[in-house]
Parts: sequence; C-alpha cells; structure tokens
Amino acid sequence: VRIGGSGTLNYIPKFSASTTLANSQIFDNGTSVGINTITPAPTYRFQVQGDATIIGNLVMDNGTQNVTARVITPSGTTGRNVFFSSGGGSLAGTGNQASRNTSFGFFNMGAATTASGNTSFGNESLNSLTTGTSNTSVGNQILTSLVSGSDNVAIGAASLAAATTSSNTAIGFSSLGTLTTGSQNTAIGWRAGGVRLTSQSNAKSSNSVYIGYDTRSSADSANNEIVIGSTAIGLGTNSVVLGNSSIT
Repeated sequence: VRIGGSGTLNYIPKFSASTTLANSQIFDNGTSVGINTITPAPTYRFQVQGDATIIGNLVMDNGTQNVTARVITPSGTTGRNVFFSSGGGSLAGTGNQASRNTSFGFFNMGAATTASGNTSFGNESLNSLTTGTSNTSVGNQILTSLVSGSDNVAIGAASLAAATTSSNTAIGFSSLGTLTTGSQNTAIGWRAGGVRLTSQSNAKSSNSVYIGYDTRSSADSANNEIVIGSTAIGLGTNSVVLGNSSIT
C-alpha cells in the first residue's frame, strides 16, 4: 500500500485519509512539544495552547516528594473530589466512594474511603480520615487523629490534632490540641482549651467554651465549662470563669 501526502518540518503526521498523511496539531522541534502551537516555550518540554480536559488523574512530579501534585476528579462512583497534594496524599485505593472532598497540602486525606464534604488545607491535615464528613481543617498537622468524626472546624497549626469525635471548633495554635474523645467544644486563641491546670491533657471536655490566650480547663472531663480571658483557668463542670487571677 502506497502512502502519499506531504507535511511540514517538525509536525507530527497524522492520517487525513486511509492512505494519506498530513500535519497534525502536535509540533515537536526537538526541544519542546506543543499542541496547537508552533512556538512551545523552550523552558518546558510540553505546552498546550488552549483549553484541555483530562479524564482520570493528573500527576505532576519533578522527582522530589515535596512537589508531587495530584488532581483527582472524579473518583469511584460518586467522585467530585479535588486533591492537590504532595507526598502521596490522595484517595485511598481505587473505586472508593469518597465524594465532594477538597484537599491541598502534603500528605492530606491519604486514607479517605467514604469520607465526604471535607476540606483540608495544610501539611498532614485530616491524614487519618476514612469515613468522616463535613470537616474543615486549615493549617499544619490538624485533625491528624480523626478517622470517622464529622462537623469539626480547626484553623491553626496543631489544633484538634488528637480529636477523634465530632462537632468541635478550634481556632488558634494548638487550640484543644490534646482533646481526644470530647465533643461540641469551642476554643478560640493560642492553645485555648489545649491543656488543663499545669499542662496536663484536656482529653475529654465536652460542651465547653474556651476563649483567650492559653485558657485552660480545670478537669480532664469537664462538661459545660466556660472560660474566658488570657491564661484563665476553669472551675469545672457547669461553671463560668471571666478573666484570670489578676482581674479584681
């Protein structure tokens, strides 16, 4: 079979008919490859001029773990996930049912299976989550122990780092940072509610409010404790403290 036709230097040929070759949209000048452009930038190996759609995963890696990136959408049968994560952060396995999750950062949400409606920005945030829903984390190493909890909001490095339950709100560095099984707490401020008394863990407090720099609980399992004021320490279950010991 004779193949005819003609082409232009550096264009990758294509069949325009069953036995005829012609120019395609792919241009290769020996240094860079361009699609829909004859002037691909020499600093890049590949350039697309115009819009592009990718069905499946997009993985970008320059050979170092710190800059690996993944965009995953859709996934499983529900999908609508977007991940831009280095170091392997992505949905666990193939065909999982995770949906409507957004993750940006290093090793974020790497265990998610049926988790849905979660948002994670930062290093190692929500990295143990498998089935939890509607959690929001912004910062470094946030909600790192959460597996199935839901409706938590954590903003600030190490906030809610040990939490395993639901419906906690923590804003500030290490706020409620040692909480594990407590739930429905609100903490605002540097290490607010993060520890109790002389820096023991505050693992089980529930339905409590801590507002202010280094506010502390008085007991490991306080319930309905309200503490407001810089370095103020609570008085236990069903109590209110307004201000620290210097207030008169």
